[in-house]
Amino acid sequence: MRQSRMPSVGSRLLVAVSGGADSVFLLRCLVALGYDCVVAHCNFHLRAEESDRDERFVRDLCSVLKVSLLIEHFDTRSYASTHGVSIEMAAREQRYEWFERMRQSSGAEAIAVAHHADDNIETVLLNMLRGTGLKGLCGMEPVRGRVIRPLLCVRRDEILRSMASHGWDFVTDSTNLQPDCKRNKVRLWLLPLMEKIEPQARALLLRTIENLRDDSAFFDTYSAYGFNRTQIRQMRAALSANRTGALFTSADYTALVNRGEIQVQPRSRSRVSYRLSVEERDRRASEVFSDTVLLADADKIRLPLLLRPWQVGDVFCPYGMDGRRKKVSDLLADKKIPLTAKDEVMVVTDGEGRIVWVVGLRADHRVSVSSSTRRVVEVRLVEEDNHDSQSS
Repeated sequence: MRQSRMPSVGSRLLVAVSGGADSVFLLRCLVALGYDCVVAHCNFHLRAEESDRDERFVRDLCSVLKVSLLIEHFDTRSYASTHGVSIEMAAREQRYEWFERMRQSSGAEAIAVAHHADDNIETVLLNMLRGTGLKGLCGMEPVRGRVIRPLLCVRRDEILRSMASHGWDFVTDSTNLQPDCKRNKVRLWLLPLMEKIEPQARALLLRTIENLRDDSAFFDTYSAYGFNRTQIRQMRAALSANRTGALFTSADYTALVNRGEIQVQPRSRSRVSYRLSVEERDRRASEVFSDTVLLADADKIRLPLLLRPWQVGDVFCPYGMDGRRKKVSDLLADKKIPLTAKDEVMVVTDGEGRIVWVVGLRADHRVSVSSSTRRVVEVRLVEEDNHDSQSS
């Protein structure tokens, strides 16, 4: 419940309880955890005496657990006929509409229902038989709007074992034992046959659902930024292979694979212009040196200075390396400059075409100030007014 960001302990929940093992287990667990539970029970009058028996059982259970109980009676057959839907769909529509009204009137944060892992397997298989996409193969979600499914990670046999070990009673819906609808046929015929072929069929199907849910969440996350299906597949592959530096671009965003994560940034919609502020002056007794300002020996540097973007193949002699040459690209890698920021890096060249400053990162050794320097050239990068790219 914490992992799926469901309401925290102490919150009020409307708990749908039919009287069957799953919903009784859910209610008892939530009460034990410390939730403020309000029980909602639907009597659809579809199973004659059994429906009334279930209602009596839920009344007695709520009395024992000292929790509030809300009961509603439905004419499901009439609703199905009027709305042209199946009995199963009619019951579903009626109960969820009523649940939401009761949630609001009772002040509950969410509606807790008892769907478990096996229910999810059945749902996915039914979706496959109908023909479905990725969403349908992901099954039910732990949280969907105001509906939460705390038992979606729990198997049916685990529930029954726990119920037996605690001596907790429940009632059985006889219609669940009859192969008269598709879901029951999947439960009673298809899944047992699959387990004869592969004993671990349920566990493997659950793993597949979890993998598909991860894939779907990944797709939803990055499709929202405008990346297409092919790009998202490539992003997932690059992330799995830890291909740091892989870059993907949509109309409005860039996505960079960087050390095991994907960093998404908006693409700039404005043009930023820069100019160089160049001042030649006497050297001060105490100069402050930094990478954000170039202080060069006036006798070593040749004017005029030119500001341009760095290019592949650019080489300079970084200050502190005693005149040894280094590629600008290697400096950017050493500084761990993200790929999305590398395009913004500028260099300054002098009248001899030498790179004398990788702006903001490193000056060139060949124009550096020494103890014999008398005059310096102070160079700063100045940002000019921004102009929107659409109006420029």
